[in-house]
Amino acid sequence: MRMNTSEGKSILALVRDEAFAHAGEGESIDLVLGRVTKDPDREVLDVGCGLGGTADYVQQNGWGQVSGFDIDSRTVELAARRYPGHTFVQADVGEVGSIWQSRFDLLYCFNAFYAFPDQQKALEQLAVTARPGASFLIFDYTDPDRRYEGSVFAKREDASFWRPIHLDDLAAHAAATGWSLDSSVDLTPDYRRWYADLVRRIEGRKAAVIASFGEERFAFVHAFYVALRDAVENGTLGGGLFHLTRK
Repeated sequence: MRMNTSEGKSILALVRDEAFAHAGEGESIDLVLGRVTKDPDREVLDVGCGLGGTADYVQQNGWGQVSGFDIDSRTVELAARRYPGHTFVQADVGEVGSIWQSRFDLLYCFNAFYAFPDQQKALEQLAVTARPGASFLIFDYTDPDRRYEGSVFAKREDASFWRPIHLDDLAAHAAATGWSLDSSVDLTPDYRRWYADLVRRIEGRKAAVIASFGEERFAFVHAFYVALRDAVENGTLGGGLFHLTRK
């Protein structure tokens, strides 16, 4: 099992009482978009939309009209069922430029960029969807000291595909694909707090998770987030916010 599947995201939605699969939930959305002026007519793209909770939060709070995509078809199906007022599309980020061209003024990505196997190709395709001057906000795991690859957490089968962001790599990929990296903010202290809280909440919702998904799934989710919390605590992983602009 992986947590970035429809089942994993559904368990997190149960624990969080909202369809969020990313750290910090509504608090982190307000943090990431806090300096973006609200415009209900703005065209916004949710990159790796999951079950759609973030897209709905962004639209309901006035930042724009949100479309989203995710690679997992079942996840997109559940998002469309839960939030019928949005456009959700099944798509691979490496091919998304074939769906939308020069449409979006604002793009964001919450804890999905780390899972893209070719991050430069992802940025290249997302550049196709963006209008000149568009902003792209990436909220994700970081590997500030390049310690991740040899870490205990990276040796987990369910985390071996992770590619947390290193600032130098992101800047180079952005420059090669029509973006400029304008700013970065270290959110590691927030990630520590958010994941410590999430582990407590998983433990507090044990009975509900077992009732809906079974003991084996609860044990997996609990062990995964304990390991993730510890990786953030010991400095293997960090968290960050990155602001890119389409040239």
